[in-house]
Amino acid sequence: MALSDVNVKVNLITRTGLEPVWFPLFIAVNSSQPAMSKAIPYTECSTLQELASLLADYKDSDSRKERKEKEEKVKETSLYRAIEVMFLQDGHPNKFAVLNIKDAGENAFAKVKEELAPYLDRNWRQLVLLTSYPESLNYQLAEYIENIEQRKMFYFGCSSTDYAVFSETEGGKIYNLNDYTRTVAVYHPHATLPDVIQLQR
Repeated sequence: MALSDVNVKVNLITRTGLEPVWFPLFIAVNSSQPAMSKAIPYTECSTLQELASLLADYKDSDSRKERKEKEEKVKETSLYRAIEVMFLQDGHPNKFAVLNIKDAGENAFAKVKEELAPYLDRNWRQLVLLTSYPESLNYQLAEYIENIEQRKMFYFGCSSTDYAVFSETEGGKIYNLNDYTRTVAVYHPHATLPDVIQLQR
């Protein structure tokens, strides 16, 4: 048989993730990271490149070098790293949503509710808070998610096991995470939230 008679067919398969019924919504509030200075309304993405472009805020006048520098800075943000970790997991969803709230003011919870309200019926399932300032925001969101009609869950990271109970300074309201069935508080002293939780579940 001549070599020219041999047909070789090569299929290159790339894991693209699973088409999700549900997907996570990553949210940052008042982030102090310079590359997170741009407010981003609720936006659904499918790739890390989409996220990088969203955060980098390219200008038409940017040179190729300037675009590359912006992109590298974006890759150091907690938002980018969290989603990067999600994409490394087996069976990750191929969609995610992001929301970056800037200048939330004294009542950060009210601002977050306002931003979330138009999107409660979208198919995001897990609300993943990547910042925890003010601390009370974790508990206010836990109670909020617990009581909305839509089937949502709330994830946040903490570095202390004392987070189970929280008492507000003003008003004296006491929050007990043991009372909530839709909240997952991830405790780990040496890792950030994305490192210790599989967000696609």
